[in-house]
Amino acid sequence: MEQHLTTVSDQQADASLRTLVTGPVVRATDIVADDDSVESSASGAVQDPCTNSLPASALRFLRAVLANPMLRSSEYAKLAGVSPNTAAKVRAVLIEQGLIREHKLESGARGRAAILLEPLEAAKRLLAEGGGASS
Repeated sequence: MEQHLTTVSDQQADASLRTLVTGPVVRATDIVADDDSVESSASGAVQDPCTNSLPASALRFLRAVLANPMLRSSEYAKLAGVSPNTAAKVRAVLIEQGLIREHKLESGARGRAAILLEPLEAAKRLLAEGGGASS
């Protein structure tokens, strides 16, 4: 099947993109499931981390960060008993929810910078209140 492309002017291209630029934005939030998959929620609502339930893998990871702050991020996967891929997904979710902060440590040597994780007050409150329990 052969497709024929039509040449358009700059004005026509701008007009076709206008709805993308001016249309509503619906934010998709990644939520990490225990089975290493990522589910998307397009509700657009940002939930308060203290009322949002976290999967068991995220809770284990968060507890590891609270118990051992400022370790390299790779250490938390081992401490939480999750795969490196799950740890990366969980880390992104916890950062987005304002529960942890990452710090990049440049060593001056070759290779990637070390990423150290710091628990934030919201994480301490969440776990102190017994929140985040996932069924």
